[in-house]
Amino acid sequence: MAPRRRDPPDARPRGRAPMTAPAGVSIVQSTVSAASTAPARAPALRAEPRRFAVLTDRLPPRLRERPGPPVLERAPSGVGAALALALARRRGAWIGWAGTGRAPSPPPGYGLAQVPLDAGEAGLFERFCDRTLWPLLHAMPDRMEVDAQAWAAYAAVGARYAEVAANTVAASGLVSIHDCALVPAARQLRQLRPDLRIALFAHAPFPACDLLRMLPWHGELLEGLLACDLVGFHASAYAANFFDCAERLLGARADRERGCLAQGKRGVRVGVFPLGIDYAAAEERARRAPGLGGARDARIVLGVDPLDPTNGIAERIRAFVRLLELHPEHRERVVLVQVAEPGRRDAAESQRLKRQVDALVGEANGRLGTSRWTPIRYVCRALRPVDLAGLYREADVALVTPLRDGTGRVAKEYVASQVGDPGVLVLSRLAACAETMREALQVHPHHVDEVAESLHRALGMPASERAARMRALQRRERRHDVHACVGAFLRVAAAPAPTADAEG
Repeated sequence: MAPRRRDPPDARPRGRAPMTAPAGVSIVQSTVSAASTAPARAPALRAEPRRFAVLTDRLPPRLRERPGPPVLERAPSGVGAALALALARRRGAWIGWAGTGRAPSPPPGYGLAQVPLDAGEAGLFERFCDRTLWPLLHAMPDRMEVDAQAWAAYAAVGARYAEVAANTVAASGLVSIHDCALVPAARQLRQLRPDLRIALFAHAPFPACDLLRMLPWHGELLEGLLACDLVGFHASAYAANFFDCAERLLGARADRERGCLAQGKRGVRVGVFPLGIDYAAAEERARRAPGLGGARDARIVLGVDPLDPTNGIAERIRAFVRLLELHPEHRERVVLVQVAEPGRRDAAESQRLKRQVDALVGEANGRLGTSRWTPIRYVCRALRPVDLAGLYREADVALVTPLRDGTGRVAKEYVASQVGDPGVLVLSRLAACAETMREALQVHPHHVDEVAESLHRALGMPASERAARMRALQRRERRHDVHACVGAFLRVAAAPAPTADAEG
């Protein structure tokens, strides 16, 4: 594919965005009808510049496949819901790739700006994100692939996003980039539009310095982050790793007390914003979810995860089996319900993990099960949100034991769903949310015996202790929901950036 023609940065009036979208980019206004929505490669549409834009690797709405105009199948959820609200309030634009299907219809209140990618470059971009960046960020270097062609596609796609943003956002506007898949966009956007405020919110862990160095292009990745005015993480440990990497690998000056980095004449603010969920929505789903049906023949320990090696599903099954070995009184009285949602990343890796989990479940049920009791009930599909809410509500224990985690969504959804007699949260110390969810029983996910004994404690915990722990968790999560998290991030992003002089 021939490279796209791009005017040099000095050919564009500094501090002013052009009024017309670049060729091949559709900026869809919220007033445009679905029937007139253009495909990604249609001629550019004229649109007023936006003061605020969000960049994600995909545009959020999914389209129902049927003849006629595209129809929104569901609204964004989680972080997406908070971003959609922020965009509507600011009359902003959501920038991303629409996939290989038709262009999404515009939601009310904000615009959509589509990044045109062909299937080949999108495939290589996703390959880098899934097989290189994801294992690196989640401290699994043995699973990391190093592919120069995929890296080149990753950088080129970031440049494409930057070009769309540069032609969408008004002078001195704010661009909020979400996740490390789009780090190269920050660096390119800084070159194209030095007047803009750029904030990147990392929704994944950030590795220690010795791990990051395993990526041949770690310098370019760090320089992309340092091109931002604000870099946000969900845990202080991840922010500390970023400080260490920037200092040791690029020679940046760090002021950890003030949460600032400086390189050359630029200052970068580094913040910690623990991610919440849409608490009110999760609580409401739990209240209206149907019952599980039939008489409860056993207490429920619940695990819910995508099929991904970072989630520790195999380790969790081994820990549950160990519980039954150490405490046989739980046999025929407790079941592990493991919901394994289809993996969202590398399909081959997901299939390998599925075969491993299938074998572990089969062995455990064959060895320990009886004619009246199957110890592990394995659901290998995604559940409807309302059905999952019912499981959360009814579970006596949620066993949330990722090996590395950026968001803590399952732990928080379980807490919000405890609208009756509360259960107990058993949580990995390696999850980002472990820093704030202190009332959970915290375990090391690789320590099988520790997890088993914590399960035993949770199943025998007095009602008064269960209620006190859950009330404290619910107060905090209700107060610090996803809207509060994203709102705090955007407020800091809009504040003046620190200067290099201020950092000494």
